[in-house]
Amino acid sequence: MFLHRNTLIYRIEKIKEILNSDLKNSEELLQIQIALKIFRLLNKKLRIES
Repeated sequence: MFLHRNTLIYRIEKIKEILNSDLKNSEELLQIQIALKIFRLLNKKLRIES
């Protein structure tokens, strides 16, 4: 999949803005990764139960 460099930079900046977070901070980044993992697991569980 082709993604222009400027598009990637723009999207990363938007994510940082929405989350009000510094993605270079390893502690904050870990919290975001854990939250995403929990979100995905809960969605998977809900799909299985339906």
